[in-house]
Amino acid sequence: NQERVEYRKELEEEKQLVKWQREAEREQEEEEREGRLARIRAQVKVTVPDDPTRHLASIAAHQHPFDAYDSDMQKTAFFRPVNGYTTSHLMRDPRFKVQLALNEAGIKNPQLRQMAVATAGPFRSRPDNLTTAQKGVPFHMAVTGPAGGSV
Repeated sequence: NQERVEYRKELEEEKQLVKWQREAEREQEEEEREGRLARIRAQVKVTVPDDPTRHLASIAAHQHPFDAYDSDMQKTAFFRPVNGYTTSHLMRDPRFKVQLALNEAGIKNPQLRQMAVATAGPFRSRPDNLTTAQKGVPFHMAVTGPAGGSV
């Protein structure tokens, strides 16, 4: 019986030794992995200054057209290019006119407003803003044109 106990003890010690070796290998692999990740992090390190107000400043790509415009026309700086919708553009849209009339009439019911705007429908887009599918032109004609020339 004592021999059996000794045999089991040796087996347990071998299992423990194998377990420790696996843990040591796993720790070594983890250290190597962390080393590789640290080298990668060093290569792609962020070089932006820590400035919380930086996101509020205008970017160079957005500011450049205005700088060129201001340098050319200092006297007419009030008339800058419009990056949105103009009043004349909005007034061409029947949906906007319906919304304006509903506001002036004091109608606040969202369902009524939605139905009224839906019946008005949008105005027709400019032809150059439409895709070939929206224009109803077959694709091969849109690419080569009706006479074989490019469009």
